[in-house]
Amino acid sequence: MTIEIIGFIAGLLYSVSALPQIIKIIKTKDTKALSLHTYILQSLALAGWLIYGIIHALPLFIFWTVISLSLSVIILFMKMRAGD
Repeated sequence: MTIEIIGFIAGLLYSVSALPQIIKIIKTKDTKALSLHTYILQSLALAGWLIYGIIHALPLFIFWTVISLSLSVIILFMKMRAGD
C-alpha cells in the first residue's frame, strides 16, 4: 500500500509540474524562452516510458505517464504554433 501511495504522489507531482508552464504560456502567449528540443525529447522519453508501462502492465505508471505526455505535447504544440 505504501509503495502505491509513493507512486501516486510522485506521478501526481511530476504531472502537475507542467501546469504552471502551460498557464504562463496561455497568459503571456510567450514561448521564446522554451527549448523546442527539450520538449521534443521529453515527449519522446515519456512515450518510451508509456510503452514500458504497457509492456509491464503497470496501471498507475501508465495513468500518470499518459497525463504527463499529454501535458508535454500541449506545451510542444504551443511552442511550435508560436513559431519562435
